[in-house]
Amino acid sequence: EAYESGDLLAALSAVPFGREAKSEPEKTYRAAALLSVGDIGEANALLDDPRIASPAANAIRLLTAVVRGQEPANTDAPLESASHSLASSYREQRFGSLDKALNLAILATEQSPEFGFAWARVAELEGHIKKLKVKIA
Repeated sequence: EAYESGDLLAALSAVPFGREAKSEPEKTYRAAALLSVGDIGEANALLDDPRIASPAANAIRLLTAVVRGQEPANTDAPLESASHSLASSYREQRFGSLDKALNLAILATEQSPEFGFAWARVAELEGHIKKLKVKIA
């Protein structure tokens, strides 16, 4: 509930770190919570098991690769979720075009209309594109 409402610190504090995460959903949630506060190394460590192949885990892997400056090999994979579309938006901004990045962020809002991070991403990219057009003109 805290994570969905955007209260990332509360979400992280609700994670039961006193015990080992055993299920795929729990590992993925922990990784998402850790990533939201910048702990990329621990987030990746939780998802190191290739058998963890949920759309959320794949989106986290994609986003962490982009943050590390690594262009992911499989960029033609289907966009399985709003999180995956949003992670693809960051990949496109870094390695492709702002217009495509914006289209992917818009897709994320269409896939999940209440996904606040996606709406914030759309606004961020629209601002970048507007500034570029002003500089060019």
